[in-house]
Amino acid sequence: MKKHWFIAMLLMGGCSSMSVDPESVILTRSINPPDTIYVRSFSTATGEWVSTGEQYPEAFKQSQAASLTSHLIDALQQIAPTQAAAEPLPGQGLLVTGEFIKVDPGKGVSLTKVVVYDLERFNKGPVAWFEASASGGLETGWEKTAMTTVDFLEAKIGRKLRAASRKGHRKKT
Repeated sequence: MKKHWFIAMLLMGGCSSMSVDPESVILTRSINPPDTIYVRSFSTATGEWVSTGEQYPEAFKQSQAASLTSHLIDALQQIAPTQAAAEPLPGQGLLVTGEFIKVDPGKGVSLTKVVVYDLERFNKGPVAWFEASASGGLETGWEKTAMTTVDFLEAKIGRKLRAASRKGHRKKT
């Protein structure tokens, strides 16, 4: 298991309502700069949705998954063109997905597992994953989870991403 410098920056960056557990970061292979990033809605099936006796309906859970997906699509545009994943998945690009581990709407805190796949090697499993916790309201939490995912991918792809991005911008102009 490798750990990257970006985790230390996240933890020391003064952002008291967002954290990544360094022990939760797993990097299995290198990630090449993607032409496209696809975001699949995070699973709500196994997560713990804490309440004060209130039962959270599936519609509420799905609305939170849609909100996180929207934040991820917006934020990941900084790296590459990003869109919602559709079946069948294409053979190239990155897929960002995950699951809700624990969500407490009353306290506005969340814990999510973010999983990244290289679609060329999808059958070999994810290339990376990490757990992100956030507080300060669910919408704020989803936005911070999205930005943490951007930071994670930028740190993982590093110089390859910047070089490919510059090359891609030159082609478009």
